[in-house]
Amino acid sequence: MLLHRQPHQPLVRLAGVAIASLISLSMVQPSSAQPLCDTGEAYEPAATTQRTVDLPQFGLTIQIPSNYRTWQRQDGTVEILHPQTYDFVRCVAAGGLGGRGYYAESIREVARDRQRSLYQSALDLGGAGSTVEPYTSEWFSGYLVQSDIGYHVAFVFARPERPNDFLVVAATCDCQIEVEAVTDLIAQMAWRSQPRF
Repeated sequence: MLLHRQPHQPLVRLAGVAIASLISLSMVQPSSAQPLCDTGEAYEPAATTQRTVDLPQFGLTIQIPSNYRTWQRQDGTVEILHPQTYDFVRCVAAGGLGGRGYYAESIREVARDRQRSLYQSALDLGGAGSTVEPYTSEWFSGYLVQSDIGYHVAFVFARPERPNDFLVVAATCDCQIEVEAVTDLIAQMAWRSQPRF
């Protein structure tokens, strides 16, 4: 007569606990202190003096407050930042923790779908619920796009020497933005081929 032997229960349990412990230990990451990126309470006002920033990649020049900085993102977008926001973005880029959004004005180039008009491209950029209206300034003609929740306003316009691309000048924030944030920025821009600053 063969005796049916039961596995040794405590040994099986111990092996299971050991394997689970090894797996959980391998998933634990060593802690490292990451700096908290904060702009502080003191807010430096925009300088009353201006400086001209040359943006040859867009064929533009732009006047910005002399204490503001520009930041080029990996996708080629150039952001115009308040000095404290610039420090915040640098901190986050270096691995710091940033628990909020930030206000930025930006300029970027977008490849144009030849099958779509500039107006249709502006509609695509804004998405559902956005308003798109024609806008013309002294130097530029295009479309103002305002998101339905008001956190993004953009100006979409053609680039004369590059008909397959268009430019987008935008103001974005995790806060309400007025259209004037972008129209005021447009008033500070000029084509490099027709300097005015």
